[in-house]
Amino acid sequence: METIYNWLLHNIGNEANVFTILNVQRQTDTEGISTLEIMARTKDFRRVNLLVEPMKKTNSPDSEADESTDQVTDDTYTFADEDQVIAYLSEGETTQSSSKPEGIHVSLTELSDDSETLAFPPK
Repeated sequence: METIYNWLLHNIGNEANVFTILNVQRQTDTEGISTLEIMARTKDFRRVNLLVEPMKKTNSPDSEADESTDQVTDDTYTFADEDQVIAYLSEGETTQSSSKPEGIHVSLTELSDDSETLAFPPK
């Protein structure tokens, strides 16, 4: 997760990637498991939030999105390693890993309303 976090910090505002990274927040739970919450913009100017977490995490990233009425989870991906996550964020490559029980889970959530209010992390 450290490699992804460093890549995100170096690419904030870089419009050459599939996602223009606007903000990133790293959370570490009591077990030392890190998750990354990313606010980004797509090439067609849609605002999205991405949640990046290790597969071993017990809670589902979809559960938080389901509780919120202004967000809808659009896509979820499972990647084998950090390099595949970075390829997804920069180039849109969605090569997913299905053979390994471990990996990195990415959930993409698009804001469903067109309000001008930006809140990060999403509420």
